[in-house]
Amino acid sequence: MQLLLLPLRLVASLAGCLAAPADTAASGTIAWSGYVYTGPQDDVDYTDGDAGISFTADDAEPVAATAPYPDYPGYWSANVPPSTLVTVRVETDPPAVWRVTTPDRDASWFRGALLGAEASEIDALLAGLGAPARGSSAMVIGSPWDDGWDCANVRVAGTVPLCFVVDSTGVVTPVDSGDISYFVAPEVPAGAVDVESGLGGVSTYTLAEGEVGMAFWFVGK
Repeated sequence: MQLLLLPLRLVASLAGCLAAPADTAASGTIAWSGYVYTGPQDDVDYTDGDAGISFTADDAEPVAATAPYPDYPGYWSANVPPSTLVTVRVETDPPAVWRVTTPDRDASWFRGALLGAEASEIDALLAGLGAPARGSSAMVIGSPWDDGWDCANVRVAGTVPLCFVVDSTGVVTPVDSGDISYFVAPEVPAGAVDVESGLGGVSTYTLAEGEVGMAFWFVGK
């Protein structure tokens, strides 16, 4: 099966922001902004300004993002605490949930680094991989950022996920061990879900029924 998704120019790390020259604001927050796509496809902007995107630090109130520039649909901005681990919720249908660390100063994330989970986009990705169809449970979809991952050592909610390799021509091969391009846990329990790379990297997503934990650009170490 051939999968034509995620052109290399979209593969970007939220940790690798483009820093703006402004320093951290006196208010203790920084401005963080960028384009948000509906899913892992090429040139599909997330444009619905009513649906909402929020950034929530642990034990803090959510900070709502705004779409301030009508001439740039899909471009969002929020005032967030610097250098802080936050949960990002993109209220597509189904909602997408990220765990990321904010930059230390005003910055923009790379175009394509932050994705929603619009049903048609996620369903197309799952179908292209040959993964089970999306159900009513929470799920996790991920993609490694660095090298050295071994599917046999990856865990999502304590279980080895489904793993896939996509070669340079777009051909998809399911794998049980070795290098991976994507991993999918099609059904995980609602609540705190640990995603472990097997290389030391662990990220915890708090998911409700039907939400998608987006472990894209996951740094394994």
